[in-house]
Amino acid sequence: MQRVFKKSVVLTSILLAGSYTSNVMAADTCFDQNTQCAPQLGWYLGGEFGQSVSDFDGERFMSLADSAGLQISSFAFDDADTSYGLLFGYQFSEHFALEGGYRDLGDYTSTFAGRTTDTQQFLDDASAQVPESGDGLSLGLVASLPFDIMKISAKVGLWDWDNDVDSTPFSSVVSDSGTDLYYGAEVSYQVTEKMQAYISAVRYEFNRDKSDNVTLGLRYFFDTAAPAKSAAAPARATPKPEPVPAKVAEQIAPADSDGDGVTDNRDKCPATPRGHVVDSDGCTVYEAVQYQHQLTVYYANNSDVITSDYYARIQELVDFARDNSIRYLQIVGHTSAPGTDEYNMDLSKRRAESLKKILIERHGFTASQIETVGKGETELAVQGNTESAHSKNRRIVVNLSATGKNPKMR
Repeated sequence: MQRVFKKSVVLTSILLAGSYTSNVMAADTCFDQNTQCAPQLGWYLGGEFGQSVSDFDGERFMSLADSAGLQISSFAFDDADTSYGLLFGYQFSEHFALEGGYRDLGDYTSTFAGRTTDTQQFLDDASAQVPESGDGLSLGLVASLPFDIMKISAKVGLWDWDNDVDSTPFSSVVSDSGTDLYYGAEVSYQVTEKMQAYISAVRYEFNRDKSDNVTLGLRYFFDTAAPAKSAAAPARATPKPEPVPAKVAEQIAPADSDGDGVTDNRDKCPATPRGHVVDSDGCTVYEAVQYQHQLTVYYANNSDVITSDYYARIQELVDFARDNSIRYLQIVGHTSAPGTDEYNMDLSKRRAESLKKILIERHGFTASQIETVGKGETELAVQGNTESAHSKNRRIVVNLSATGKNPKMR
């Protein structure tokens, strides 16, 4: 009910501002050639409505559900909703403004059927079972590039958000909150001396997910002067350019300074390295490349202890994960063939847990980011009943992959 009331307030504000704009547009809009509108400076208020969409990862949810003992039989989620905001700010110049406000990105839901063996763990992880959304206060900087009555702007700042997750089967509400970045861009038009309309696209970050928000809005400025009406002046004939002599015109050819085949007057990426394939704008064309990283740790017979010889290689794994924003990984443990199936399965699990403990205690990972799997002797790396084969089977393996890009060469 509270969010419905807030949405009603924002919608009413925008409708009133739109009504004011329509009443004055015929007389003194900034589109009128006889109206010279001053730049919009000083204090302003505004409101916006739009649509938000989360980048919620369903595969990550299934992994978390498994670690929480939740057995899923069906799963669906809704990661889009109506968003709105109230804002206020101060325009210092045509290029910079400080803007704060209140934003609500709406409500997202997930619906699934299954059963859990650990109700408390399920409730503790409730906030990870739906796409993250929230509402809260924001404060940031807006940098603009003006073109007469139009502006192209970039915005960046922080917002302090909170969110309540309602777990229906257990009648439980789990609260989540944080302070994170938002950033994006907008295009605005000066409709009247005091009214500005805009469309914006902004990304809001949360603890795990991100939400992309596209909005339409209005700003009302308090400190601008009234439009200056200019008297109708006789139109001045535009002087015609002097004709260029034919011989001179033939000698002028567009230059291609970086030699990429796109002339300087059309080249949006000057100084492109030679040998790069470029597009029609003269910019480098990139192609995707897949990077792989594997860590294998070998153990002594009947042991689950990782020796210090592997610490440098574990650090390389951590660096690769952080450099490529990999937040979740799986550790698979194995054993050699000697021993019972039950003993080997338990030993392989303990070996996977030994690396998990190091990643948590030494490198700042959390338990929910790491999945451990024990394979026992079911996936031998080397066949044979020799000590050489057994030593290569007593192991754990972590495989990571990331996608990058390289310039395409001629």
